[in-house]
Amino acid sequence: MFTDKAPDAGKYPAIVYAMISDVPILAADDSETMTKTTIQVSILSLAGSQPIANRINALMVGLGFVRIFTGNIADPANNSLKIKVMRYNIALEQEN
Repeated sequence: MFTDKAPDAGKYPAIVYAMISDVPILAADDSETMTKTTIQVSILSLAGSQPIANRINALMVGLGFVRIFTGNIADPANNSLKIKVMRYNIALEQEN
């Protein structure tokens, strides 16, 4: 599992995660009271990644995240590499 970028080591499967956004969604008395955070998890594999994706989804949902997007993309530099992208949101109250 790697943050933001997987090293180009050719060892797959690899899981990469990154924070896509962290924005205030509620404010009161000039203070942020709630934030929405979006996390992207990408699975890079040479074979199917669905079992890994199912487990990641169960973990993220268990942590309170909501899946907002899932897609498959191709790596033009490596036709055999399969990339599954999943994005999750969570809204959290901010402590003052």
